[in-house]
Amino acid sequence: MKIVVRKTKDLNSSQWINYTTIFNQIFNKDLEVSHFKKKYFNTIKGYSYHAFLESDRNEIAGSCSIIPFEYFLGNNKHIFGLAVDAFVLKDYRRDPLVLFNLYSQLKELIIKEGVEFIISVPNEIAYPYWKKMVNWKDVGQIPYYALPIKIGNILKKNTWLNIFSMIGCATWIFLLGGLSNIFNSSEKSFEIRINRDNPILEEYRYSLWPYLIKYHKKNKFVYRIIDEEGIRTAYLIDFYNGFKKKDVRTLFIAVKHIFLKEKIDLIIFVGFLNFSQYILFRVPKSKEPKPLYLTGDILNKKINSQIIFNIRNWDFGLFNYDVR
Repeated sequence: MKIVVRKTKDLNSSQWINYTTIFNQIFNKDLEVSHFKKKYFNTIKGYSYHAFLESDRNEIAGSCSIIPFEYFLGNNKHIFGLAVDAFVLKDYRRDPLVLFNLYSQLKELIIKEGVEFIISVPNEIAYPYWKKMVNWKDVGQIPYYALPIKIGNILKKNTWLNIFSMIGCATWIFLLGGLSNIFNSSEKSFEIRINRDNPILEEYRYSLWPYLIKYHKKNKFVYRIIDEEGIRTAYLIDFYNGFKKKDVRTLFIAVKHIFLKEKIDLIIFVGFLNFSQYILFRVPKSKEPKPLYLTGDILNKKINSQIIFNIRNWDFGLFNYDVR
């Protein structure tokens, strides 16, 4: 076995096919090569970074990938890397340091490429490994906001409750619609935020899955509907006004549209809302579907660790990473 580090542009057709086959096998997916090409090529550099565990026959048995993004830290631009798609085939997991070694060798390349900070939201299985074995640190836990539409479906009992909860939601939404015209607060600027002005960003984000992208005058919002174990859930991925700021008015427009146009049980937004809003409810941690931890690794020691490891400084949610 050997570890090789490559840029996306260096992969040949057989490696693309091999990678896609193994990925689908491990994660029980049915993705095509074109999905990964969109994901790894549509970046600020025109490629991403990969470390592969390869067998003696040059077949991929493990992988770790990092996608470069441009973030603002204060008023200065920095290159951050989003760590994604780490896996090792079952037969090669006997060595607990495999992923650590993949990441360590990949880190040597991305430091030379100017990547200054690694971010990731590991799943609940991988999270302990990256913290204990690789020494990633917590930035913080990402919050959930929600609006339950059909309580009976969410609780999976007493479906007659749906009619009362839908009437309540309709009243709530339309009452708040008038208030949003009068009291329209908008978000304060976060210390750490992705550079939305780069045109490649939305091409990367919205070409991967079937998102619904809607416009209302100068407002824009994006969502995706997923069946979550029988609960039809609308994930609000992003919303902003003509100044590319989240605000109450655009949030109301998005929630009203989803409520009226989609047959759903629940609306969820994942991420911080640092402005006064009264449409979505903060989900208590005990009721969250699963905890989401933003973790990171500083590669440029000049970055202020106190700022970057404080979740309150981050504008970070589902828009920033490729899920839902």
